[in-house]
Amino acid sequence: EITRCLEFRRVLFRSFEDLISNPHKELGTIYQEMRIVRSSLVSSILNMTPESLGNVVQRLACTVADSPERVAISDPERSLSYRQLWDTSDRIARMILTKCPRQQDIVPIIGDRSIETIASMWGVLRSGKAFLMLSEDTPIHLRQSIMNSLSSHFGAAPWQLEVDRKSTRLNSSH
Repeated sequence: EITRCLEFRRVLFRSFEDLISNPHKELGTIYQEMRIVRSSLVSSILNMTPESLGNVVQRLACTVADSPERVAISDPERSLSYRQLWDTSDRIARMILTKCPRQQDIVPIIGDRSIETIASMWGVLRSGKAFLMLSEDTPIHLRQSIMNSLSSHFGAAPWQLEVDRKSTRLNSSH
C-alpha cells in the first residue's frame, strides 16, 4: 500500500512534468492516467488492514527511503533529517542490543523533551523493545520504585538510557 501511495505521487509529479514540458499533450490523457492510478490507490486503501501498514519502524524506514533529507524533528537550536534520525536511532539500537539482557523488554529513558530523547525512543523501538519515558524531574524515590519493580520483573537491575543534549548513555540502574 505504501508502494502504491508512492506510485500515485510519482504519477502525479510525472503528469505535472508532462504538462510543463509538453504543453500540447491533451489534458484528457493526463487526467485519464491519474484516474487509473487513483482508482487503484482508493481500492487498496479500502482493503488495508493494520497488518498491511507494517509497524512504526517499517513506516519510518519508508519515510527515510522516500525523503531522507526532509526535516524529521527540530528544536530551536537544531534539527535532524530523517536520515540523521535513522542513523542516530540505529546507533542507539545497537548499543541496547549489545548491553541489555535479552529478557529486559522495557528500557526506561530518562530525559527531557529533546531531539536526543526522540532519537532514543526510536532506538529502543528499533531494538525490538518498548520504552518507559521518565522525566528528569521525576522524584528520585518514584524513579527508584519504578526501577525496583522492573528489577523484580526482569530478575536483574534494568539498564536505562540517560539522555541529555550532549550524549545518550546506557547504564545499569544499580
